[in-house]
Amino acid sequence: MNYSEYIRTRRLVLGLSQKELAEKMGLSPISGQNSVYRWEACLRSPDKKYVRKLSEILDLPTECLLP
Repeated sequence: MNYSEYIRTRRLVLGLSQKELAEKMGLSPISGQNSVYRWEACLRSPDKKYVRKLSEILDLPTECLLP
C-alpha cells in the first residue's frame, strides 16, 4: 500500500469523513477537505508538518504516510 491508500483506509475504518479528518488536524473545513482529497487521490503527498498529526489521528506509523 502507498500513503494514499493508508490514509483513505484508516479514515474509513475510523468512520471519519474527509472534512472531519481535516478538522481533527486543525485545518479549515473546505481547504482541509481538499488537502485530504489530494492526499487520498495521490495527487499530492502530505507536507512533513502534517505527517505526525496524521499519524496520531489515524494510529499509523509515520513511515506509512511518506511517499
